[in-house]
Amino acid sequence: MCDDGRAVSEVIGFVMVFSLVLGTVSVVYIAGVGGLDETRDAERVQNAERAFDVLADNLQELGRAEAPNRATEIRLSESQLMVGQRYRTRVRVNGTNVSEAAPRPIVFDGGTGTRIVYEQGAVIRNDLDGGVRMVRQPDYLFGTDRTVIRHIEPRGGEQNVGGSTTALVRAERNQPFLVYGQNVSDHDDMEFDLQTTAGRAPAWRQYLGKQASLDNCSTSPADAEEDTTVTITCELDTDEVYVARVLIDIELAV
Repeated sequence: MCDDGRAVSEVIGFVMVFSLVLGTVSVVYIAGVGGLDETRDAERVQNAERAFDVLADNLQELGRAEAPNRATEIRLSESQLMVGQRYRTRVRVNGTNVSEAAPRPIVFDGGTGTRIVYEQGAVIRNDLDGGVRMVRQPDYLFGTDRTVIRHIEPRGGEQNVGGSTTALVRAERNQPFLVYGQNVSDHDDMEFDLQTTAGRAPAWRQYLGKQASLDNCSTSPADAEEDTTVTITCELDTDEVYVARVLIDIELAV
């Protein structure tokens, strides 16, 4: 009878120890896998951010007529790369458009709520928590003596590539041309405006608000959902203004 009791105790003890070990292993495994997933997602976005900086460099070279074409590799790692809808940008003098462009943004969607976007020469990062920052500024010069605006205008059909492969962004420049250039009269009423999404607008507002020749920037509509199109309008005060427009044909391939 004593032997039977000891045997039962040993079995119960074994079961308890085994359950404790199994539970510990499970907790460590779940926490470890979650940590690995977070690390992988963060690394994927960082890689995309670096690739978009290279992309912006390449498109800037095309915009400055330093190269006829460029190709940029971007590792997808189960992400999506797409060419978005057109967003207008323009310069107005005394209420009349003197330049207007409608570039398409290039968007990397990491699948976790974070997006990296090339838009009008800038690279903007939108995070899942609603945070947004401009990680690369556009190729603009807003000075009180001279303002130079170079519209780099990617264009092409609605394209979308995804998966675990490496995507190739092919870009080819059409002949750049000067849209507008002259000295500005003291009586001229000038504005610069651009369209973007409400989610990316804070990054643009922060950038534009620091430029010497731009004042009184406003966003319309003021309250909009993240993917809604808004227009940021700023007064432009400068002695000389030059506006160039460069059309760039974009193709996404794998």
